[in-house]
Amino acid sequence: MIVILLAIGGFLAVTIGAAFFFIPWLSTDIYFIYTCASLVKSFLTLAKKKVLIVDLLERGAKRHPNKTMLLFEGDSYCYEMVDNQANKVARFAQEIGLKTGDTVAMMALNSPEFVWTLFGFCKLGIRVALLNTNLRSRSLWHCISVSGANTLIVGKDLTEAIETISEELKTADYGVWIQGDHVPAQYNAMDEALTGLSTDPIDPSIRSKIDIREPAFYIYTSGTTGLPKAAIVTHRRCCGAVSLIGKVCNMGANDVLYVPLPLYHAAGLVHGIGGILYLGGTVVVRKKFSASQFWDDCRQYDVTVIMYIGELCRYLTNRPKDPRDQDHKVRCAYGNGLRPEVWSDFQSRFNIRYIREFYAATEGTGFLINVNNAVGAVGRLSPIFRAIYPYKLLRYDIEEESAYRGADGRCVEAEVGEPGLFVTGLNDGRMEFDGYKGKEDINERRILRNCFKQGDSYFNSGDLLVMDKMYNVSFVDRVGDTFRWKGENVSTTEVATVLADGQGHIASVNVYGVEVPGGDGRAGMAAITLHPGKSMTEDLLASLHAKVSEYLPMYARPLFLRILIEVQQTSTFKYVKGNVQREGFNPNVIKDQLFILDSKKHSYAPLTDEVYEQIQGGQLRL
Repeated sequence: MIVILLAIGGFLAVTIGAAFFFIPWLSTDIYFIYTCASLVKSFLTLAKKKVLIVDLLERGAKRHPNKTMLLFEGDSYCYEMVDNQANKVARFAQEIGLKTGDTVAMMALNSPEFVWTLFGFCKLGIRVALLNTNLRSRSLWHCISVSGANTLIVGKDLTEAIETISEELKTADYGVWIQGDHVPAQYNAMDEALTGLSTDPIDPSIRSKIDIREPAFYIYTSGTTGLPKAAIVTHRRCCGAVSLIGKVCNMGANDVLYVPLPLYHAAGLVHGIGGILYLGGTVVVRKKFSASQFWDDCRQYDVTVIMYIGELCRYLTNRPKDPRDQDHKVRCAYGNGLRPEVWSDFQSRFNIRYIREFYAATEGTGFLINVNNAVGAVGRLSPIFRAIYPYKLLRYDIEEESAYRGADGRCVEAEVGEPGLFVTGLNDGRMEFDGYKGKEDINERRILRNCFKQGDSYFNSGDLLVMDKMYNVSFVDRVGDTFRWKGENVSTTEVATVLADGQGHIASVNVYGVEVPGGDGRAGMAAITLHPGKSMTEDLLASLHAKVSEYLPMYARPLFLRILIEVQQTSTFKYVKGNVQREGFNPNVIKDQLFILDSKKHSYAPLTDEVYEQIQGGQLRL
C-alpha cells in the first residue's frame, strides 16, 4: 500500500512539475484566478447579507469608536465622530422632508464634510448623485436634471460653479444648500441648519426595505451620447468593490491609505473610503492632488498604501529627485492608468514593492487586477480564466469604430499582440449591468448582441486592450467617441457640439484625442471645416476659446484645432478619425492651419514649428 501511495505521489509530482515546466504561466495564473475567486466570494457574501456601505461605518463606530478613521489637513476624525456627524446630516435630511428613495445631488471637494454628508444621506437610504466639481453651465445642469434630484448640496468654495446655472435652479425651484460660511442670501446655509441637531444613532430599520439592487449613488461618466451619463451604482455593486483593495494589497486594520483622488469617482469613494471601512483602517484624504506635497503627506501620516491614476505617477516621477524619495512606509500602490513607460521608473525611484494596477468601469460587468507585478499589465486573460469568466478581446475595426464582424456576421477574437475591444458577459450572477439613469436606449448602446451566436450579449467596455504570449493584458486606448485625458473621460460629441453650436462659419467638427509627449492619455484636438467662402479669423478663434472655457471643464477643452478643406466620412456618414488622429498636430507634416489653446491670450494661437518643438522637448507642458 505504501509503495502504491508513493508511486501515485511520485506520478503527481512529476505531472505537476511537467505542467509548470511546459506551461510557464500556470503558477501565475493559479494565483490570479484564486485572487479573483476570493474577491467574488467576498462580494457575493456581502450581497447575500444585504450589507450596505453605510453599515460598515456604523459597524466601525461600534467596534472601535475612538480609532482614527480619517485624516485631513493635519486633523484627525475618529469613527464615532464621523458617524455622529452623519447622524446629524440624516436628521437634517428628515427636517427638510427627504425620505428613503429620494435623490439629492451633491457637489463638493474632498473633505471630512464630504464623507459624513454622503453617509448621512445613506443612513436614510437617500440616493446621492455625485457631481464632478469641474462641471459648469449646461453640463452641470444636465447632470443635476437627469439625476431626478430636487435638492442640491454644494461644498464651500464651489458657489461660483452653481452661479453658472442660477437661472435654471431658480426656475426649477431647487432647494440649494451651501456648506461653509458666508453663504449668499439667495441660498440656504447648511451648517447653520445642522446646528443643534442630535447625533443620536439613526434607526437602521429605516433602510431595512432597501433592495440591494437599488441605486446607492449616481456617478457620472462620459460616453458616446455627448453629455455625461449617470451610471447607476447599486448597493450590490458597492459590495463588489469594498473588499477589493484590501485583498489585493494585503491590507489590514493597521494600514493607512492615502486617497488624493476625487471622491465623486468610484475609485476614491467606493474602493478607497469603502475599502477602509470594510477593513476598519484609516484613510488620508486630500482636497486635491499635489505632486509637491504627496510624499510629505505620506511621511507625516505613516501611509502604507497609496491610490493613484496614471498621470499622478507621471507627475511624481517628473519632479526633481529628492534624497528623501524612498523615506516613507509605502509598500503598495493601487490604481489604474499607470503607463508602461512610467511604471518601472516610478516603482524603482520610490521603492514601491507592489503595484496593483486594476481595470474596471463604473458601470461595467467585470474587472481585472494585476497581482503579479507584470509591468504595464492590468490583469490576465488566460484560456483557463476565460473558461471561468465570460471575458473576450474582440478584433476591432478602427475606421468603422466597431467590433469587426466576419462574413457570417459574428465577431472574431483578437490574436495575441493584436489590440482588441474588451467585452464582458452580462448578468451571469456575479457582476451585473445596472446601466444608466435615463432612457433605455442609453443602456442599449453599451451592449453588443449576437457576437458569437444568436441571442448572446456582452458589455462593451469601449476600451482596447492587448494580450501578450503569457496572457498578461495591457490597456491600449479608448475607442469611438470617447478618449481619456488627465484622468477624465472626454466625450467627443459634447466637445463638437460646443464648438459648432451657433457658429455660422463652421460646417463640421471632428473631435479626437492625440498623443502628447509626457502626457498620460490623449489631448483633445478638433478638425474643423468651414462653410464655403468663410475663413478662420481672430474673432472666431477668440469666440471658440470663450465657448470652450464657458461650457467645458478644463480637461475637455480641445488643446489643438486643425482647419480642414473637407471632412472624411465613412459610407454611413461617420467621421473617420484614424487618419487625422495618426497625423497628430505636427506642422511639419500637416499643411492645414493649426492652432493651440492660449489661455493667456484668451484665444487660439497659431501652432508654429517653434511651439511644436517646445511641446516635443517638454519645455511646454500641456
